[in-house]
Amino acid sequence: MQYHLTRLGFGLNSAPKIMSSILDKVLSLDAGIGEATDHYIDDIIVDLKKTSVENVVNHLERYGLLTKEPEECDGAQVLDLQIFTNDKKVLCWKRGNIIPKSEDIENEKVTRRRLFSICGHLIGHYPIGNWLRIACSFTKRYSQGDAWDDLIGDQAQSWLVEILCRLEASDPVKGTWNADGIQNRAILWCDASSIAMGVAIEYNRVIVEDAAWLRSTNDVMHINMAELDAVVRGINLAVKWDIKNLSIFIDSVTVHKWLKNVLTESHRVRSNGLSEMLIKRRLSLLRDLIKEYSMNIIVKWVPSSKNKADVLTRVSKKWLNEISRKNVKELCGVNIADEIRKCHSKHHFGVNQTMFTIQQRIPQVSRKCRDSVRKCR
Repeated sequence: MQYHLTRLGFGLNSAPKIMSSILDKVLSLDAGIGEATDHYIDDIIVDLKKTSVENVVNHLERYGLLTKEPEECDGAQVLDLQIFTNDKKVLCWKRGNIIPKSEDIENEKVTRRRLFSICGHLIGHYPIGNWLRIACSFTKRYSQGDAWDDLIGDQAQSWLVEILCRLEASDPVKGTWNADGIQNRAILWCDASSIAMGVAIEYNRVIVEDAAWLRSTNDVMHINMAELDAVVRGINLAVKWDIKNLSIFIDSVTVHKWLKNVLTESHRVRSNGLSEMLIKRRLSLLRDLIKEYSMNIIVKWVPSSKNKADVLTRVSKKWLNEISRKNVKELCGVNIADEIRKCHSKHHFGVNQTMFTIQQRIPQVSRKCRDSVRKCR
């Protein structure tokens, strides 16, 4: 029994993957066309130096795939990327969607649903976001409310307005369209802070993709471990680009030394403390990744001021000060000793578990809860 796919349901969450697989197979049936084309789902780009558009259209028609009229890349819009040619005759892209105006958001009652929708439009699937990535994530984290229709609060709304004002002055969502040859040589910038981890891939002195991840508010991992995690995530990103020759730039002296020792196998990595095995595990993972994908890697140290991934891990000091002031105000109205006693009386856990439980509500509490637990009878 055979089944023939005649309709592709838009309601299926696997529909894009199915379409990509079909197009992959059809284009690969002709070696010349497969080499001259690239696609994302149903958008196909043709290298006219290797084949003509007519050849591609005729090839697709032979397998029952109809196409719309072809468009020139210059001036076209692909997946909300507006393609254009800059003053140097280089094909580039920029944001293709319309973003809300700051004055409209300032006078609007913004809900969590609206906030997440705006942030999705701002950063979405764009390969480059720069400072905007962490700013959107940070604003979403510190918005008020639990339900989608709850208001986000004055603080988060003021941050959102600030983001939009900054975007109106200069939008970081832009880059070059062509990264041909990136497999032969690229640069990976990695950084981490107490707030986030960030990585950026550079080719021909231009960033072609970046990424940032907020760290958990309860994350107590040492900064060197976070820097090492950023390197692991950065190499995973480089693997997706099929980069074989990679230069890694980091601003951590310790992590730079660890990586040099692993790559050259000149010295055994020395690390003490509870994180020793976790560090060695990550270094072993890096070694296996490099070996599996036949990557040639060079590690270099740079000061933080010159690290291009640094901006991916920072937010405005004004925002951090606002959070600190808010925490102090909340703490001033709370009798910590009473709160600890109330919390402990519910379950009578030990010191560590009691402290962990109370910190979910009052992050500033310290090990003073030891006295309250000892006095419990």
